[in-house]
Amino acid sequence: MSGDSVLADPGGLRGLVTVLRNGADDLSTAAVPAPVAPDAGRSSANVGAALSAIAKSAALLIAQSQDSANKINANNGSYGNADNQTATGLHGLEGQLLGPN
Repeated sequence: MSGDSVLADPGGLRGLVTVLRNGADDLSTAAVPAPVAPDAGRSSANVGAALSAIAKSAALLIAQSQDSANKINANNGSYGNADNQTATGLHGLEGQLLGPN
């Protein structure tokens, strides 16, 4: 893998942030207002519990999407720096392990 590099396209990362935020917004819009539990006879409690579980899952997905978008956005500029620092460290380690050529 000599010569390979890891590339982080800042524009692509910004696009990913947009997709995550838009998805969270769309899901949030679809989840409000919360559905009314239907009268399902003896199964009403089970249907209500299922709807509640879906609503909780949607809320968690919204929060995780927003959190991921925020983290990607905050770290967008640091990927290049981290890659350069890692490459420098690996080159130094290679010399220590292999010795002089």
